[in-house]
Amino acid sequence: MRQLVRFTLVGATGTAAHFAVLWLLVRLAMPVVLASTLGMIAGALVNYVLNRAYTFQSRQAHRVTAPRYYALVLGLWGLNALLMALMVDHGHWHYLLAQAISTVVCFIAHYLGSRAWVFRAHREPALKDSRG
Repeated sequence: MRQLVRFTLVGATGTAAHFAVLWLLVRLAMPVVLASTLGMIAGALVNYVLNRAYTFQSRQAHRVTAPRYYALVLGLWGLNALLMALMVDHGHWHYLLAQAISTVVCFIAHYLGSRAWVFRAHREPALKDSRG
């Protein structure tokens, strides 16, 4: 439970970065899906650093966790873009409501993927008893 609370706090920080970039870029007349994508990239950078150090306290090398993390984020980007396009471009929902819904869906997928794959603790194989 403690890990989920930490993940949520880190996610809130990354989400704040995401929404701030989204809001600013929409105000600058950038298309919503592109603005959301760039916001997600900003949030992902914040989330990687904080989740690695604070939430999962990973001791694995960045060469292990970073490619996994960004592969997961790439999948989440696709999911976010699809949901935003469906809700905003096709469903004519307000972009902030659509982003809130997409954020919840992506949050769940992000936590499960981070816990099960990206930052999963590396376990050494058990040593066999040499006594035979």
